[in-house]
Amino acid sequence: MPPDNPDNLPNERTALHSIDRIAHQAVTGSSLDDVLQAVTSGLTDELHAALARIWLLQPDSKCPICSVKQGAPDSLSLHLAASSGLSLGIDCEHHRIPFGNHPMAVVARDRTPLLMDDLDTRPDAPETCWIEWPGIRSMAVYPLVFRGKALGIVAVLSTRALSEYEFDTLRAFAAQATITIQNAFLLDEAEAARADLQKLVDERTADLRRKAAEAEDRARELTALNNVTGALSRSSDSYEIARNVVQTLICSTGIEVASIHLKARTHPRLAACGRKTAEGGFEWSDSAPLSPPPDCCVVHVMESGEEIILRDASDAALCKSIGCALGSPVNSAMCLPIDSRETRLGVLTVAGTKPRAINNRDMDLVRAIAHQIGLALENANLLESAQERTEMLSLAIQETHHRVKNNLQAISSLLEMQQMQPGDLREGLRRVRNQVRAIALVHDYLSQDADLRGVNVRPVLEALAPMVISSHTRLDQDIRLSID
Repeated sequence: MPPDNPDNLPNERTALHSIDRIAHQAVTGSSLDDVLQAVTSGLTDELHAALARIWLLQPDSKCPICSVKQGAPDSLSLHLAASSGLSLGIDCEHHRIPFGNHPMAVVARDRTPLLMDDLDTRPDAPETCWIEWPGIRSMAVYPLVFRGKALGIVAVLSTRALSEYEFDTLRAFAAQATITIQNAFLLDEAEAARADLQKLVDERTADLRRKAAEAEDRARELTALNNVTGALSRSSDSYEIARNVVQTLICSTGIEVASIHLKARTHPRLAACGRKTAEGGFEWSDSAPLSPPPDCCVVHVMESGEEIILRDASDAALCKSIGCALGSPVNSAMCLPIDSRETRLGVLTVAGTKPRAINNRDMDLVRAIAHQIGLALENANLLESAQERTEMLSLAIQETHHRVKNNLQAISSLLEMQQMQPGDLREGLRRVRNQVRAIALVHDYLSQDADLRGVNVRPVLEALAPMVISSHTRLDQDIRLSID
């Protein structure tokens, strides 16, 4: 039953109003700290209590106050979470109560409420300084239990004796606070899970975007390499290869200036140099020198084989050196040797005129292109050498035919002289002479035909047949020859 003195003690209507206010805060999404503070404030207001506090049962590492203290044990304890009345602070001496035999901890451990009066005279009163304020006479502690699980305790201190009705009011507050606290816990867990999920989604999204950007960059690189490969296959001349590659690099990549110097007898010689126009097109550069100066970076790379990387315009001297070789001012550049099988063939220089730093992917792409150029130039050199050897071999074969013809002609002359001598051997020598002439005739036709893959046999037969007939018949025989 409600008490008879409504002026000093809580009545049922105001208590229900406070409980309803706590429930409203819970369903409107208030934070756990706000809900706990509302409970303690409601208790001090409705019970006219001197002090109302709530401790939550949780590991020390979960408490924002204990977790920052060095050397704090990570054990299950009661942690002060809200306080109203004489003290509003929670970071105090009795913030943490070990979960053991302390009277306050026993309430949470055994799930049994505690009501004590005459604290100033009772010898079994808990020895806690926070109840030693002047005038404190009674204390009520109620466990916060949700479905058999202890969540904490709520405690009220008063300067007068607490009635049974007030103790029941505390129980109602505790019941509502338990539900509200559990809901707040679940809401915090859900919010933490949502935050973790959002973080995971953001990380995966960023990772997918990064991979998509890498895939796009890789696709551009493969396209550029494919275009360069196509440019390399359009010609077998070294200088024509250089021109095709420079034009392809400018048109299909972000490179703004490019040049290729080929190895010459004394100094590197410019094979091609081009640049991107303001409209994004291509034009050949006529300002780059054919032979770079001896102190130029191109000469250094050609001689040493060392790469020169100018990531930005911070090195003014290097910018000037590369710009001199390209005939154009630059902000970033790469100067790479063109090698193939440890043979220096030339130097590839690419540059940017805008303030953009060269990254590792740019360097990998240009290195791959330089390697492809090296293979193409080596193939061109091998093809040129093969063509030269073929021409020399053709000349050697023709010279051999000529010498064989002369030798056979000499043999024929000797046999003819022998035939003039009297004796029975004249007819045999005549036949031998005709045979040697036939051999000489064949070699003569072979030496006159520049195409060694085949010979027109008709004129050979027309000239050779009479010699064969003359060598194997008598003078009085009439033999006719027909060649289809």
